[in-house]
Amino acid sequence: MSAERPAPERPEPAPDETSVLKNAVSLLGAFGPPLTLATALLVYFGWARSYVQARELGIDESVLGMSTQDYVLRSVDTLYAPMIILAVLGLGWLLAHERVVRTIQVRPDSPWLRQVFAILRLSWFALPLLGLLAWAGWPGWGELIAPLTFAAGVVLTGYAVAVRRRLAVATGEEGVPRTLARWHGPTVKLLAGTVVAVALFWELWLFAGVVGRGLAAQVVATLDQRTGVVVYSAKDLQIAAPGVAVTRFRQDDSAYGYRYEGLRLLQASGGKYFLLPAAWSKADGIVVVLRDTDSLRLEFTRS
Repeated sequence: MSAERPAPERPEPAPDETSVLKNAVSLLGAFGPPLTLATALLVYFGWARSYVQARELGIDESVLGMSTQDYVLRSVDTLYAPMIILAVLGLGWLLAHERVVRTIQVRPDSPWLRQVFAILRLSWFALPLLGLLAWAGWPGWGELIAPLTFAAGVVLTGYAVAVRRRLAVATGEEGVPRTLARWHGPTVKLLAGTVVAVALFWELWLFAGVVGRGLAAQVVATLDQRTGVVVYSAKDLQIAAPGVAVTRFRQDDSAYGYRYEGLRLLQASGGKYFLLPAAWSKADGIVVVLRDTDSLRLEFTRS
């Protein structure tokens, strides 16, 4: 009876053409599916934009009573351009990745490829440093660029490290482990994903501040062009604000006893109407809040 021969050891497979890109892209999904993260970002941006706009108009955002759907809908119209830019950059990255994969297959010892990705490995430090310098030199635009440099730096570094490891395996470079500890990959993804997620929320907060302040300034500048509101009420609402005219009906058969004119619609949400007097000013103006009840009738007119 012959002794059994031990099975020959199988060499560790080299990473396939898509593993490098998957490793880099997976950093973005460290906190859950991309759709979940995108929804959270939309809700956060909608809330931040409404918070800044309400603060600029002198009211607290919490009284608006906006729902999650309201926040998402108020985010989409503002984020069209950033989403298109992000999609274009993603397509450019995919095209560049195809070129990198072909080069690795044909010339894995290409010196320029090694040099490029050796430099890109420093993105985690170099890009944020440039972003902070831009913020210090140009406070306006630099403030918006800085958070993006943190996210881009981490993603580019992860991609560069994965490509460099693939090049080392393809050329048989010594000292490069073919496999890593099981805890290594999840830990790197968690830490890098944390940086990317925080940077994205930071960016949305700053961008929402710019948009919110712009919308508040637009409300002030175009107050006379906003939708006019005439309020009929069964009881005296005691609206005393500059530019608001009150008419009292003394007919016994009238369903409403008071009419208020000279109001402009700011927003309708949470079963409430938020109205501004026609002579509203940011310095001493008030915001009239009316609940949608049967004792009120609102007429909306073109200003």
